[in-house]
Amino acid sequence: MQKTFATFADICAAQGKNEQDYAISPTASNWDNFSTCTKRLWLYSKAYNDGKPVEFANISQTKYTPYHRIIPDTSRPFGFRLSCNDFAYDFSFSHLCARPPFLDSSAAIHVGQQHPEEFEQWYHYMQLAYQE
Repeated sequence: MQKTFATFADICAAQGKNEQDYAISPTASNWDNFSTCTKRLWLYSKAYNDGKPVEFANISQTKYTPYHRIIPDTSRPFGFRLSCNDFAYDFSFSHLCARPPFLDSSAAIHVGQQHPEEFEQWYHYMQLAYQE
């Protein structure tokens, strides 16, 4: 892993994006906020992949994603926290998922550990949107 980013603002700056275009809105639908969270995570993927393309049809290209354990925690905004100390990789062409792929396992672990709030928000709005 070559780069690290401390905040989402750093990710936006590196990708030439306006952070306000990726803000969660209290007036938006849960589906819209879930979509925004997904876009935020994909920006992390693009930034940490350092411009290298993810070739989804290339089954020889290993892709990694952070693996989280959900731990109930009523002191947190969404009632849970995430613990990330591992990654999963996929080399199958049989499915795709919404989670962002990283081309380096250390990048997947770093993002999962250093930016758990992004994934917490994503899981939260995914659950709310699913219940609508």
